[in-house]
Amino acid sequence: MMESCFGGDTYDLWYAQSEKVRQACYVQPANPDIVNTAVDNVITSYKPDGSSKTPLYPRQLVDTVVKYAKYQLSNFTCQMHGLGYLKDDLSLDYQYIADELMNFTIPDDLKADLQKLGAYCRDITSCYNPNIFGKMTETEINIKRAVFYVRCDKEVRSMACMKKDIKAHLAEFDTSSMPEKDPNVLAAKLLYAFINVEGNDDLKLY
Repeated sequence: MMESCFGGDTYDLWYAQSEKVRQACYVQPANPDIVNTAVDNVITSYKPDGSSKTPLYPRQLVDTVVKYAKYQLSNFTCQMHGLGYLKDDLSLDYQYIADELMNFTIPDDLKADLQKLGAYCRDITSCYNPNIFGKMTETEINIKRAVFYVRCDKEVRSMACMKKDIKAHLAEFDTSSMPEKDPNVLAAKLLYAFINVEGNDDLKLY
């Protein structure tokens, strides 16, 4: 999706750079099959009546899961730092991220949408306080915020690209009942409508 949205040349250049950094950073994480096997053993040995005197989640499983998570986070922060998205203290370099977007060779309207949505992710990430889960070090907070930002960035990039596609095929939609005439506004409203139809759980209170 990103390749068709950003254009082959822009996407290929970014992907090649990302892949180079990924290979330089990559550390083989603990084999997830070990985790799955350990979980299976827990399930088969579980006694609902609580008669088992051993912990439900044995040390082997806990240690393996923690080790796997550490490898994954290590790979993530290394790649983010290698791409310039994280500073040396692992805090997000919002200026670098914004500058990279400015240098992308993409349509102006798509770039404008991505800039606004990027600012949105920056603002909510800056306000995100992981300490609600317990006191954390500054480094831990920075890593949590980086993960939170990437999650937001993926979502808004997808939205911007969907809006671009809707706008490009606006003639396929009969919008005669809608008062708006600006293609940009129409595409945005159609996107919002379709997102809410598909993901209507967001509009339910429980």
